[in-house]
Amino acid sequence: VANEIAVPNAFTPNGDNNNDRFYPVFNNKEVKLKEFRIYNRWGQIIYAETSEGWDGSYDSQLQPNGTYMYFLSYERLNVNTGEIEVKKKDGNFTLIR
Repeated sequence: VANEIAVPNAFTPNGDNNNDRFYPVFNNKEVKLKEFRIYNRWGQIIYAETSEGWDGSYDSQLQPNGTYMYFLSYERLNVNTGEIEVKKKDGNFTLIR
């Protein structure tokens, strides 16, 4: 299903409770996020959780404006075969303060 996952291309963690966390959105309730990592421009992993979404900080320090990369993997049920499939997605996004 092409539309089962959407990943924002920017987020604004400014405390206004609107777009304050970077996290994929699943449009299929049968999908389970298995891995979610965020890297800074130097390739350092600065977030690796699957629960809350990234708040724009690393080691309690606010991270600067810029482009970051993400990698995620998720499981989905293939309705045609009944098998669980693992799908992967990566890309980049912009942090705007």
